[in-house]
Amino acid sequence: MTSFNNPAVLGELPEVPKSGDRIWASLILESQLTGTGQGEQTSFTFLANPEELNFDQQAVYSKATAAATNVQDQQWYYTDGETLQLNDLLLETWFARRSLQPIINKLRSLLSRDYQSQNLNPPVLYFVWGSRQFGPCVLTSIKRRESAWLSDGQPASIRLSLTLVEIPKERPPSRPEPEGDGEKLASPLTDRQLEEAGAEARNWLQANLSKLPAALQDRIRASRYRFSSDRETGAVRITDEQGEAIGTVGTWDGRTFDVSEQSLD
Repeated sequence: MTSFNNPAVLGELPEVPKSGDRIWASLILESQLTGTGQGEQTSFTFLANPEELNFDQQAVYSKATAAATNVQDQQWYYTDGETLQLNDLLLETWFARRSLQPIINKLRSLLSRDYQSQNLNPPVLYFVWGSRQFGPCVLTSIKRRESAWLSDGQPASIRLSLTLVEIPKERPPSRPEPEGDGEKLASPLTDRQLEEAGAEARNWLQANLSKLPAALQDRIRASRYRFSSDRETGAVRITDEQGEAIGTVGTWDGRTFDVSEQSLD
């Protein structure tokens, strides 16, 4: 059989022995790989392996002024982490009369912080398929289309798309929330109110952007920040992408966003 591959290059590539059993892809918590995890979140094993993996990585340049030329010089700014997209994963269980809802719930839990742990952020993951690993990364998007259901409305056929974004291997430790920061609310915030707290903080920052320190303005414009809301006190803190504390934006009690004790210097 005629090969169109360069045999010299082909011969330099590592040969992988054939595996007897099918190997299933999974999302593994970084804390499980290192043995440092706390909380109740666990890894996720795929019901069906991906049909394709789509990778994307970009280097960001800014144009530098060059006199007497139409060709602009490019000044390197930074290189993004790699993005992995798993598109249109077909999951079907209608033939076995089993619901896909637990799979959906487990994936959605990886988008949010585990409030039983001391970590301020959603879990850091690795995509693992046999000997291959992509990570550390975070799950940033879940999209699904349901097309078949069981008699009680439970999903039994879905198309699932996931986006994983690589983050640095060396990161500052996520700081636990300080104890006794502010007075406790009459009743703890619900999950929905915690989401509202982040939205209120984001709206305030956007509306008062010009009043913020220059470095924080740049961070807000580039969306290089996260929020951490305290369920007991309603305090909304802003951190960098790795969970390093920047300051407190304000306090949300479910009705009013109070910035009287703000600290963003």
